[in-house]
Amino acid sequence: MSDGSFAIPTWMKWKALPVPLDPTFASAATSRTMTPATPVPCRRCLHDTVQGQEVILLSYDPFLGDSPYRSRSPIFVHAEDCQEYGTAPNKDESMPLQQRSRMLSIRGFDEHSMMVWAELLEDAEALRMCEEMLVGGGCEYIHIHYARYGCFAVKVERRRAEK
Repeated sequence: MSDGSFAIPTWMKWKALPVPLDPTFASAATSRTMTPATPVPCRRCLHDTVQGQEVILLSYDPFLGDSPYRSRSPIFVHAEDCQEYGTAPNKDESMPLQQRSRMLSIRGFDEHSMMVWAELLEDAEALRMCEEMLVGGGCEYIHIHYARYGCFAVKVERRRAEK
């Protein structure tokens, strides 16, 4: 079910981490398994955890190529496999609630992975900015981070034709 003001255009994709998570991520020296006292955002299902749920906090590099902007960022994932965002039965057509409820750092990159646009926004303004950046802003893809703690949230890109 989609809230109209947060409906993701059909040509745009919110790209979550795959499930199951690559085991090299969870076994890395930079990861920690923990049970936070408050809900945290899972990077696979794009839902906040329930209080008391076990999560893995790890360092993640969302870049596919080399760039001066390339860096690792903290992310949380459920310790148990969860349903990847955008796949049935988690197939939603709207901006995930976890992104609607937080201040976001939105960073647009060109085809050379050079940052060409950056904004701090929240709620429906963030979705509208992503559209603007991908349509006429010279951005090939967007990285969204949670502005307060700096955790990587999601990659946004143009949806590719299914083969």
